[in-house]
Amino acid sequence: MKSKIKRILSIVMTVSMLSTMVPLTTYGADFSDDGTGAQSTVEVPAQNDVSAEEPDLNDGSAQTSDISAGDQDALSSGDEDPFSTDEDDTFSAGDEVDTFSDDAASATSVSLDSLYTTNENHAPELDPNKLYKIVFLDCGRKYFSVDSIKKIIDNAAAAGFNYVELGIGNDGLRFLLNDMSLTVDGKEYNSEQVSTAIHTGNEAYYNSDKDELTESEMDTIITYAKEKGLGIIPLLNTPGHMDAILSAASSLTGMNCSYNGSKRTIDVTNATAVAFTQALVQKYITYFSSKKCQFFNMGADEYANDIYTSGSMGFGNLQDSNKYSYYVKYVNKMAYMIKGAGMRPMAFNDGIYFNNNTTSGTFDDDIVICYWSNGWTGYTPMPAENLIKKGFKLINTHGDYYWVLGKSDWQCSATKASGFNYRNFQGNVVLNSLGGMFCIWCDYPGAGTEDDVVNATAATIDAFGKSMPVSNGTTTTAPTPAPDLAPTKDNFTIEIGSTATRTIEGANYSGQNPTIQDPSIVTVTVTGTDGSTAEETYSNPTTIRVGKLKCGENGNYENTGYYYNVNNSYYPLYAAYSYWNGYTLAYLYNDNVMPIDGSYRYFDTITVYSKSTTEAIPASTTVTFKGLKTGTTTVTIGNTTYTINVVVEDLSKVTPLTVEYWITNRQVTAENATSKKIKATDSNVYSESGAKFSGLVPATGTQSNNEMVLWKGTRLTDDKKQTDKSGVDRTKSGDDFTYIRYWNSKWSFSSDGKNWNDFNDTDQVVAYYLQQTHVTDEITTDVVDWGVVPHTSYNSSDFVLVDYAVEYENGLRTPDSFSVTGKTQAFHCDNKDNTSVHYDNSAKKYYRTIGMLKAEENENFEVYMITLTPNSDNTAAKVASNANQANNYSYNGTEKVVWVDKEEDLGDFSAESTHHKDYKVGGEPIVDHLNIYNQQAMLVTYYIRTKKTPDALSVHYIDDTTKAEFYSYNIAVNKGTVFNEGIALNDPWKQALKNGEVINIKDKTQTVSADLATMPSISGKYRNAEYECVKIERLDKGKTLNLYYKFNKSHSFVIDYGRPLEIKATDIGIETGTWTSSSTTDGKFGTAKAENGVLTYTPTKILTEPDSITLTLKTNDEEEQVTHIINIYPATTVYYEEGFASFNNKYPKNSRGSKGTGNQTTEKLEDHTGNYGGSDLAYTTNATKSSGDAAEVNEYGAEASFSFKGTGVDIYLNCTQTTSPVFVTIKDDSNNLEKYFSVDPKIGAGTSNATGKQSELENAYSTPIVSVTNLSYGTHNVYITQIKSSESGRTGLSFDGFRVYNTLAPSSDSSSEVPSNKYPAEERNPQYVELRDKVLASVNTNTSDYATDIAKKTFQQVYATGANNINAVMFSSSNRYTSATLQDLLDNGPKNEVYLYAGDTITFDLNQNAQIGLKGVNGTVSYTMTGTEGGTLQTTDMFYKVSAGEITIQNTDTGNAVLSITKIKYFGNSGNPGNPASPTSLFGEISEQALTAALLSMGYAAGSASTETPVIPTVSPEPSITETPVTPTVSPEPSVTETPVTPTVSPEPSVTETPIATPTPTKEPEKPVKLSTPKLKKVVSVSYDSVKVTWDKVKGADGYRVYMKEHGKWKSLGKVSSNSYTCKGLETGKKYTFTVRAYKKANTGTVLSAYNKKGISGTPKLSTPELKSVKRSASGVTFRWKKTAGATGYIVYRKANNGSWRALCATNNVSYKDTVAKKGVKYTYTVRAYRKTSIGNVYSSYNAKGISVK
Repeated sequence: MKSKIKRILSIVMTVSMLSTMVPLTTYGADFSDDGTGAQSTVEVPAQNDVSAEEPDLNDGSAQTSDISAGDQDALSSGDEDPFSTDEDDTFSAGDEVDTFSDDAASATSVSLDSLYTTNENHAPELDPNKLYKIVFLDCGRKYFSVDSIKKIIDNAAAAGFNYVELGIGNDGLRFLLNDMSLTVDGKEYNSEQVSTAIHTGNEAYYNSDKDELTESEMDTIITYAKEKGLGIIPLLNTPGHMDAILSAASSLTGMNCSYNGSKRTIDVTNATAVAFTQALVQKYITYFSSKKCQFFNMGADEYANDIYTSGSMGFGNLQDSNKYSYYVKYVNKMAYMIKGAGMRPMAFNDGIYFNNNTTSGTFDDDIVICYWSNGWTGYTPMPAENLIKKGFKLINTHGDYYWVLGKSDWQCSATKASGFNYRNFQGNVVLNSLGGMFCIWCDYPGAGTEDDVVNATAATIDAFGKSMPVSNGTTTTAPTPAPDLAPTKDNFTIEIGSTATRTIEGANYSGQNPTIQDPSIVTVTVTGTDGSTAEETYSNPTTIRVGKLKCGENGNYENTGYYYNVNNSYYPLYAAYSYWNGYTLAYLYNDNVMPIDGSYRYFDTITVYSKSTTEAIPASTTVTFKGLKTGTTTVTIGNTTYTINVVVEDLSKVTPLTVEYWITNRQVTAENATSKKIKATDSNVYSESGAKFSGLVPATGTQSNNEMVLWKGTRLTDDKKQTDKSGVDRTKSGDDFTYIRYWNSKWSFSSDGKNWNDFNDTDQVVAYYLQQTHVTDEITTDVVDWGVVPHTSYNSSDFVLVDYAVEYENGLRTPDSFSVTGKTQAFHCDNKDNTSVHYDNSAKKYYRTIGMLKAEENENFEVYMITLTPNSDNTAAKVASNANQANNYSYNGTEKVVWVDKEEDLGDFSAESTHHKDYKVGGEPIVDHLNIYNQQAMLVTYYIRTKKTPDALSVHYIDDTTKAEFYSYNIAVNKGTVFNEGIALNDPWKQALKNGEVINIKDKTQTVSADLATMPSISGKYRNAEYECVKIERLDKGKTLNLYYKFNKSHSFVIDYGRPLEIKATDIGIETGTWTSSSTTDGKFGTAKAENGVLTYTPTKILTEPDSITLTLKTNDEEEQVTHIINIYPATTVYYEEGFASFNNKYPKNSRGSKGTGNQTTEKLEDHTGNYGGSDLAYTTNATKSSGDAAEVNEYGAEASFSFKGTGVDIYLNCTQTTSPVFVTIKDDSNNLEKYFSVDPKIGAGTSNATGKQSELENAYSTPIVSVTNLSYGTHNVYITQIKSSESGRTGLSFDGFRVYNTLAPSSDSSSEVPSNKYPAEERNPQYVELRDKVLASVNTNTSDYATDIAKKTFQQVYATGANNINAVMFSSSNRYTSATLQDLLDNGPKNEVYLYAGDTITFDLNQNAQIGLKGVNGTVSYTMTGTEGGTLQTTDMFYKVSAGEITIQNTDTGNAVLSITKIKYFGNSGNPGNPASPTSLFGEISEQALTAALLSMGYAAGSASTETPVIPTVSPEPSITETPVTPTVSPEPSVTETPVTPTVSPEPSVTETPIATPTPTKEPEKPVKLSTPKLKKVVSVSYDSVKVTWDKVKGADGYRVYMKEHGKWKSLGKVSSNSYTCKGLETGKKYTFTVRAYKKANTGTVLSAYNKKGISGTPKLSTPELKSVKRSASGVTFRWKKTAGATGYIVYRKANNGSWRALCATNNVSYKDTVAKKGVKYTYTVRAYRKTSIGNVYSSYNAKGISVK
């Protein structure tokens, strides 16, 4: 039904929408590209559920944009070599197989984006001489029998129509296939289910005696139409007008597939809806394609117009809600499916670029548009002429000529139909219209019978058909053949390897094979261009008054001499004048005068064109000859014969290529020389393929008696040559190469032996070497920089150290103490070296960059992982003051993975928090660069495997049930060494084996253990499982050892809150949707419930040990039920609601609170992602009482109690100014008193301003009134009792929960059945300290003070009191904290926390990473914290991660919200949680710089007149850089005169500088300083999340300030002294704009330059994936590449022989196995990375040449 009726009669129905997004798609069938035409199926690996659109590489699609069909920008590959575009289209109707086969209905779960993925394919061509005349019958709303449809066909054939379009799917779907089965999201729906669901939908729409045609009946209709000379066009309307299909989709999938409650429109943003629809429509596409139908109409009109009934209606709603782009993708994907089946897609016009919206995507212009309406008020489809300009072909489906059943005023008569002109569209004349369509709509299906419709429309069909001509009159002409040319001859000479070019005018011989007398002497390449004939062009558009045109009188037309533009075609313009009608205009088309609408007056204007003619261009041919060997041969091309003499060059006279030997800035001596001259006569140098560089220069050398090994060859240009100047390292500044050659009279180089670049005469050619060091016995290390060994010989205070260790597969690490004599390396860290030594502004410290470390594997050992561990996470910690004094230090920093061969090897390092910022997967075992702070050390640990050699011993860990090996390793030993004959399980078994020691080849003792927890790389799936080693076997004459284990099907989870835990099927290794039946048993401390494939564990008691529940279930893959054991581990901190306590009878039963509702965040024990007690889903909206309620009472003696196991407890009350006092008693399990507290928790002021604001608080939620963390491990009983108060008006208690610590026994307690070493390494052995206890200073500040002055004053005051250092300082800008009131703060302020009021700041220094307890006091509160994004805190006490260093926390709330800091949680390397080590080592001394930074964050000015004082500009109009004005406080004595700084300002735009008050100098004032504006150079991407900005240096500048534009304003990024800045943390693919100002410090303050207002822009990009290998095996071809930093996933492409690139799959792995590769075919593979961002998927470039295998 069309909208004019729907607006009157629409029924609005709202259906509640389930927000379910089930991604579903399939990559379907691959397109055989081996030339056989055979169909092959792509193996789509499990990793294919990566959201990635698949850009077509053959047109060079965009590398940094969210690619959609039809919207693809040009792409240059990483090799600047575009893909060829002259190959056949990758996906066209003539390809070997259809894009979507019937099997495509079986979809695989992927993202919504993948459902909309398309590649380029083409529709069948239209007949240019054919006029398409169509009768449309709406047999979707109303059922029509075969006989009735035959009558419509008869009427259409008699009237001269050539097509009948059957609207089988239009609200109803009244044609069902024999096989209606579908597979959606892995779930199969049989044919009967689907047919029944659609039949039910049809009856719900309109119930007929018979509802659907059968497949055999449709076969009959199509055959009958063909016999009558007509084609059948199916219409299956989508995504709107789908009542029956929508009903079926929702009922079968159980998901609401509707768009905002529409009865007939699916949600194009809902993956389930889209997947179901695509699968169903594909079946009909396949059917009609098999019947040789030429067109398929998808409808695509009136989106959700049943619920949006006015204005811009449904399409307007899509655009207003930013969802129109999904509609574009939906339509394009349907078109892609239709074209892939060899049919031409059709659609109605109103949704195509609705409201002229062209910014949401590009529609496929292969779609034939059935143009029915140009809209009405508020509803604005794109005009027909605009669609023509977009490249569409249009059929006139004029809505004014509709015949609508049940609507007597909208039933086109035969008289009206006879006047139909197929070129006269609604709103436009379209001269190149494809034809016309007469439509019979059944909006009211019950308004008449089938015969009524047939009889009533017969005359109209006849008149409509006869109104159109037989054809459109268009003709085509054959091309003119090339003229015959007279024979010619040419002779010339070339050298071997060189080329020569000749041109033939007058003919294009490209594609013709030249005749070569001797092909071994010369090769010939022929290219050409066709000639062009003279052309007429129309230009010089002129607007002219109508009255000035040459004009006929009395209404007779006369040629004006001008031309008129109609849809970019130009026709002679005619004009006539009559007294009554004024001026009338027309154009001449096919000898017919076509009036131009409207009448004109003398002064009206019209745009006219003039005609001009261009000259013809002759054809030409270019011939390129290349000499191969000496000799003479002839070549004939067309009419020309060439005689070519090929000669050789005298290689002995060629100037040799000089190669210098270097290791960074020190020359290397090799073969008694520091350089070598490579000659053109050297082996293989003079050849097209060249010689390997490594075979031309020495493999080893020396430098200062240190061993050197060849690394690479590098070409350096003039401005970046390698010298011995300090710090000059050019190893990454040039072009690396592997091959060199002398060819074509030129020296050149190549990295792959295929793509060559020439050396220039001024180039420096370098052989770079690495320092080879034997710092570990097992692995040799090559270092790009030269270090000093032993380090004790290096006498310098500016140094860094590097140590090395190896860790074997059984957990043995050696060495375990440092330094190591003769193996610890020292490197200089002299700040004069500005190349490898840099300054960290945040750490206020220099650091050294060591270029590269490379592990050299050998015949016994290989490296599978490399980690880095600093001596401390605190950059201030040092190992010694001089390199020669460094010994007996330890590595206490966080160990992080920097490289791993395969991610399955990560073991304990699987969490992202354990990955180094430069983390890489795959490739060579290399640390690309190593940053170490001055006077610090870094430990490089190689995790090694022993290779399998004939002498090696092997250890195998085997599942005794399945007999499958799940882990193994080898031990390298000397020949003859075997396992001890007495080797056996120990008692208890879970430890090292008895007699399990083996002396390895390096004289190290490796011990075999039965405890899986000791294996560093074994999967947590096994390490944390419930298991028992049941036996061992010594085999192979003592060289093999097998250990057998029995495993329970157990899964371990962690809870850190007493809230329900939801465990999904995938959490326990079960595929979604395969869980068919289940039962559960409850645990000791909680209940279990399984429902809809989800298991929910709900704690009912306080856990005192791990809980265990069982889940017995059956899946589709298992014949019998299987029992899974689910272990629930309490975390190191668990927060419980008050409902877990017990209450005496003085607590009202209805006031005892609750255990809380809402699920906590699910976390597996082995997959640690967050932090225990951290921000949790269950408490993200807590703004008052925890979980919304509390246990409340006001009666003396009312008591709450609970028991827990652990080492500590926090008790939380909601406090007011009238809360009653309490006793808190803690007793041990024998009822002995351990702790006793008398607490008055009311809110109140103390004796000074420091606590004065407490009296303003009405509520303090979740106040920790008691906090104890040093109890002995065991069971403790807690009693909280309300006591009497001497004050009247007390209102009782509001008990709101408690937190317990260390429920599990410490790891040193061997008697515990479940030791706490089950926890991830970063959560073991937590220790706690209250920050309140570390506040040794507090400062009252005034807004007129300077930050630097306050910081200096603070240090003077505190040190004057005798304190040795400052651990934490609080700042307030509201006069609360002074030295006199600090004691009041400690005495009368909060006891177990620190309050920060709005604007307050606290700063402290941590020596290691930690977690900080934060919460809001009287509601939610906004905050910032160093190293985090900050945000909003809830009132529940939760822990937040911070890194070592100086920490500043500020309450940024603008109201009265108060922030609380409770505990700091940190972790020791060892120790008993019940007896924590002193926290003194946790805190470092705060520097003046840290205090200054904290004050700056509060808005204080940088410094007084003696420090830098910024000059503040106000720039108008757009954009502006705003800086905080400086208003210094000036002492009354001596007097001060303000002297403004007035820099020179350019007249446009105007810049006003704010004067700065400064003391009058005693000497003559300085002359005003003028700095020129920095000239911006470029912004280049340096990684996926960072760019580097560079600019020219400004004379006289001390430094530069860098700004980035955000929301139209310039934001300051920081200051630098160099002329470059690297901005990190950016979003990939997003464009960023920067500008720079120079500054100079003067006595009068800091003077700033002007700046470039436009700025300079750049975009962070993904790097091109580096291809690694391709290998063929019996089972297929395995393609590997290196991981791209920042990539979400990868798109893999393949081409066969010299064909086109075709997408194979999306994956998040770094390898792909092609199981359908055929033998004997050469395949080439490439890959491009993509990253998900807020602007869509962003793609990298790609290696255009790929990597091949045959």
